[in-house]
Amino acid sequence: MEVVTKYVQLFKARDFEGLLALVDEEAHYKTPKWETKGKAALKKQMSKDSPPEFYGETELVETPEGKFTRTLKFKVAMVVTVKLRQTFTVADKKVTSMLMERV
Repeated sequence: MEVVTKYVQLFKARDFEGLLALVDEEAHYKTPKWETKGKAALKKQMSKDSPPEFYGETELVETPEGKFTRTLKFKVAMVVTVKLRQTFTVADKKVTSMLMERV
């Protein structure tokens, strides 16, 4: 949980270099807009997109499978709110995957 908590804090602070230090070299990332594999590809993708501003996030919870999940909300238009579930997998104190899907 410690690695994911630090990851979330760095994301909120927009410290993407610090965040990438917590990511495994072969990490797999998937969002509703894009999918990438590997730290270098993730860094390239992060430089393209401006990350959304989330609100209404829930606390991180560890699942029985040893993953960490939380729910986020963000606005895509003035009146449209999207709810997403973000799930992290961690191994050897590195984020090895992050899945973000609509709920």
